[in-house]
Amino acid sequence: MAAGAIGSALADLTSYPAYTLPTLIIKSLIPLFGYTLTGGILYGNMLTGLAQFPGLLLEYIANAILFTVAYPVAKK
Repeated sequence: MAAGAIGSALADLTSYPAYTLPTLIIKSLIPLFGYTLTGGILYGNMLTGLAQFPGLLLEYIANAILFTVAYPVAKK
């Protein structure tokens, strides 16, 4: 998901720079809401889907922190 968001943002940076940040935000948030909606549909109750949202958000944050720490180490 991050690769798709970053790739799209970089493409905008080279052609439409004003859309770079909005693209990055939108492409990052759509999967989060998509998984929440899908969970609600699969389990037949939107409250169940919404119950997944905090865990998904925590996963996004943890992945961002892990990437921030691991990338400089892996780059060496």
